[in-house]
Amino acid sequence: MTASATSGGRLTAGDAAPPVELPDTNGRQVRLDPSAHAATVVVFTANGCPFALAWHDRVQAVARDFAGRDVVVLQIVSNDETGHPEDSVAAMRERVANGDLAGPFLRDADQQVARAFGATATPEIFVVDRGGVVRYHGAPDGDHDDPSRHADWLRTALEDILAGRPVVRLLHRWAVPSSGASTCCGGTAVRRTNARTSCSGPRWPRWAERRWPWRPSR
Repeated sequence: MTASATSGGRLTAGDAAPPVELPDTNGRQVRLDPSAHAATVVVFTANGCPFALAWHDRVQAVARDFAGRDVVVLQIVSNDETGHPEDSVAAMRERVANGDLAGPFLRDADQQVARAFGATATPEIFVVDRGGVVRYHGAPDGDHDDPSRHADWLRTALEDILAGRPVVRLLHRWAVPSSGASTCCGGTAVRRTNARTSCSGPRWPRWAERRWPWRPSR
């Protein structure tokens, strides 16, 4: 695995994406090569996060719908499997065998790639253009509990990139990543704190497990 060193901050639109090489569930190394595609979607996800599961089918639909338009979707699991056995390679391999994934499903066992991107939530999406620049950072859309949204934030960003337009950044009251939405906090072995998302420590928030579906209070 390779990933550039960072100061610990979260990447956002305009930042250069770090070099990444991670194994898939068969141990094959997959490299993030922005120059090979018009756009690369990097999704930090988890098998047990209720929000990642709620958005899962929408993300797979994006991967399938844009595959013929020179877009690749890389889905990465960075959780510490000691605390989250559902995110082990064996569990990931089972999901692939069940046909749950559209595209590479990668394991970031030591969380170095998550740290390089500054990812602290799942799902958390970074869209990288052919020049290696992050053009979109955020959630798939504004409501995990509304499948009719069809990952419209992500789709709009991809359409902008493919058309050579500036990506219109969505500003919302709840900036969970840059675009705003409900997500789980990342369950990694490395303690991280993000005041904007209240993501701290190596465990999923218990409220996400008990009270899903959940929406932020207005």
